[in-house]
Order: sequence, then structure tokens, then C-alpha cells
Amino acid sequence: MNDDNLFAIAVENGETNSFFRGLGSYFSRNRENGKHAFISHMTGWVANYAKDNIQNSNSFDLAFLKYLESLTLCTDDFYSVQMNLIAYHRLKTRGLLPHSCLLESDSSPAVLQLEKFLTSYRQSKLEDVNFKNAVSYWSKIHHTTLAALFKKIDRIK
Repeated sequence: MNDDNLFAIAVENGETNSFFRGLGSYFSRNRENGKHAFISHMTGWVANYAKDNIQNSNSFDLAFLKYLESLTLCTDDFYSVQMNLIAYHRLKTRGLLPHSCLLESDSSPAVLQLEKFLTSYRQSKLEDVNFKNAVSYWSKIHHTTLAALFKKIDRIK
């Protein structure tokens, strides 16, 4: 185990939900907006942890599913999941998570959990503009499970 890798430390300490949310010692300030730097945080630590290691990739997948299961109906969680999904997509398209199949199928446990959260969020009308912005973002990413999922949920009234 690499003690210098923050994601490995989160796994070891059972704190992956805090890692994905950028809480406590896992917070890394984005210089542009002062919020947590979700994308660079994940593309750095997670990529180095899981890139060439199937066991670590499986560990990441399980941790990310656990994070999705922990989401609550609030704008902070919607923002964190949106940023983590963007980071995940970037890692996958750059070949940095070659062993992860977390969001490859619309029937995977992670996609089903995400659909449950996003459907509840959409129906709650919390920060509707944030949801519309997410739909707009994912609609530009053609041929992905996430694009189809956001489009499907956007049709819910």
C-alpha cells in the first residue's frame, strides 16, 4: 500500500465517502472558486491508485458504489456527484481507469444507484438550474451511459 496516495489512505481508513466529497483532510481547495478540487483530486489520486492494478481498480469501484449509495438529497451531494462523474469520465476516456466498468452498462449497480439519486433530485426541484446544466454538459458527451441517463431523467416532470 502506498502511504503517500491519499485515496489509498481513504480506503485503508474507511473514509472513501469523505474522499469523494472532499471533506476533512481530503479537502483540496480549488484556487479558482475556493471549493473542493474534485476533478484534479480524483484524476490525480485515483488514477495513480487504480491505473495498472486490477485489485485496486475493483476497490475503487466498490468505494465509488458505496459513495453513490450514501448520497442524500441536497445540492452539495448533487454537485459532488456531478464533479466526480466528470472526473471518472475523464479518467476512462484517457485510459487511466482501464479496469473499471462501473458506469459502462445501464443495468450496473452504480448506474441504477445513480439513477435512483438523480430521479429523486430531479423530482425534488432542488436547484433545477444545476440539473439542467448537468443535462446540457452530458448531452455533449455522446455515446455514454451517463448522457443517456441524464437525458432519460430530464424527461421526468
